[in-house]
Amino acid sequence: MSQSIRVLYVDDDPSLAELVGTALERQDDRIDVVTEGDGGEGLDRLAGERVDCVVSDYEMPGTNGIEFLEAVRERHPDLPFILYTGKGSEAVASDAISAGVTDYLRKSTGTEQYAVLANRIANAVERYRAQRDLTETEQVLATVLDTMPVALCTTDEEGQFTRAEGEALERIGVAPEAAVGKHVGAAFDDGSVVPDHYERALAGERVRGTVEAGDAVFQSWYRPIRSGEGEVTGAVGLHVDVTERRRRERELERRTEQLEAEVERREVAQTRYRSLFENNPVVIWEEDFSAGKRYADDLVEEVDDLVAYFEDNPDELDHVLDLIDVIDVNENALEYYGAESKAELMENLPALLTEESRRANRELWEAVAAGQTQFRTETVSLGLDGERHDEILELYVPEPYAEDYSRVYITVTRITERKERERELERKNERLEEFASVVSHDLRNPLEVARGRLELAREECESEHLDELAGAHDRMETLIDDLFTLARTGEDVADPDRVRIPAVVGNAWNTVATDGASLVTETDRAIRADRGRFRQLLENLIRNSVEHSSTGNRAKPGDSVEHSSTDSRPSAGDVTITVGELDDGPGIYVEDDGPGIPPGDRERVFESGHSTDESGAGFGLAIVREVAEAHGWSVSVTEGDEGGARFEIRGVEFVG
Repeated sequence: MSQSIRVLYVDDDPSLAELVGTALERQDDRIDVVTEGDGGEGLDRLAGERVDCVVSDYEMPGTNGIEFLEAVRERHPDLPFILYTGKGSEAVASDAISAGVTDYLRKSTGTEQYAVLANRIANAVERYRAQRDLTETEQVLATVLDTMPVALCTTDEEGQFTRAEGEALERIGVAPEAAVGKHVGAAFDDGSVVPDHYERALAGERVRGTVEAGDAVFQSWYRPIRSGEGEVTGAVGLHVDVTERRRRERELERRTEQLEAEVERREVAQTRYRSLFENNPVVIWEEDFSAGKRYADDLVEEVDDLVAYFEDNPDELDHVLDLIDVIDVNENALEYYGAESKAELMENLPALLTEESRRANRELWEAVAAGQTQFRTETVSLGLDGERHDEILELYVPEPYAEDYSRVYITVTRITERKERERELERKNERLEEFASVVSHDLRNPLEVARGRLELAREECESEHLDELAGAHDRMETLIDDLFTLARTGEDVADPDRVRIPAVVGNAWNTVATDGASLVTETDRAIRADRGRFRQLLENLIRNSVEHSSTGNRAKPGDSVEHSSTDSRPSAGDVTITVGELDDGPGIYVEDDGPGIPPGDRERVFESGHSTDESGAGFGLAIVREVAEAHGWSVSVTEGDEGGARFEIRGVEFVG
């Protein structure tokens, strides 16, 4: 038995409990001891974690060892329980046995007692696990025999059945209730080959045969059962009903006869496919990527960032593109690119490339090298007449070709009109931002005048109202800054970049006053985002955690100190902020281990002006929501693993 042994030791004497735990762990390195001071705490421990054996003192305040044992047995009838007491008696031992104790050991002096106790723990756990495994095996076997079309029989050395079980037993010709104790020759009808098979197994032979019983057909295996000395002491037979398999074989023969007709239908389907391919309203390229795939696979063994490598070595990207074998392109591509024929189009493929399409190809081949079979991006291509086409480029690799990429499909969907609308919206947003900037400037000028007048007033008199006025000025400046930020964050992100999450997190962290808080970044992937606005989103989330969170606000287990509402806010140095990937879909999270946000406030925190801090403007999380929505993402807040606030941003596009 090499598995670890988790022991719960319950004793109201903490020093003795620690001594016993240390001694047991030294006696047997498999033993890991956890301690509790009374039976109630012991039951809580059992309810919350795995324990292999309970060792308990008898005399404890409140619940004694026997009462604790009885409570354990109500929940864990078979768990090993050893009563280890210094004041035992025959009466105590008798009560313990009646309550279902596994073993009983009296405390003594000297370290030898710990070796004895460790040995009894190990033996009890080994028996417990062996019995548990045996029970599980019997349950599995019983399930198989009750639910599957099999029968299992064993005989003694005289050929009399000692066991006959299984859902298919009656179909093979054996009555379950009358089989055990009957000789195999008498259990089957005359002419059955089964008795002969068992006799051969009793003679030491391994037999395999087919048994027909009425309409049923069985495949049977027979083996001799041998003693430790190798003598045959019986035989075992396993009978599997293969009637359904035989039926399927006949069905397969029938279906084989239908193949010629199926081939003909497939030819018709191929003709229909060609029609759909040629007349599809989107551009479809059918290509062989296998040579380029092999070349890209070799490159990733040598370089860390394939996109950066292609950007620094454009000739390498051109070489990969030259390795593509264009199998076909549909007729719609001719009109789209302004070509007279497919031959003309394929001879002028380099003329279709723009800087945007080269960027798209760098990322596409990074995805191919990573084994991705689907890829999607927005790009721009040129027609042979020089016309620019905004488009969505998508890669799809059918499953049969996912290993070598010898057949891939590239679809191109025109989105020029949509992009023109987006560019017009961008121009409007630029004008809005310019307006916000002007308004901000016009508001800041009188604010600066007010601040100057305030300083003059301080020189002429002292008044508590002046400090309040200065605070109001500061709040006005914060409101101006946040309103200006909100005006900018409403813009949609039209041309996101490939940005690595750790780099932007680090930049955001360095621009926020973190007061010694800790940062953990648990992802190294890249996403498609506007770098500056993504950083702005992270800055506001980090600032929110630092200003509103601290592990000092939560009581530790066993802490009886009350934290009143008048306590000063703890330092943010206790706060840990973690950034990582979501487990249940594409997205990231920013989580802290502070006091969290009550469920009733989680929807309102993203509203402009909402703040639990009297000095806060309440725009930080509103900015977060605006930035997320500008990217096409969603943002929500829930409870983190440590009870703090966890902000989840979903819908991001990972690109590495």
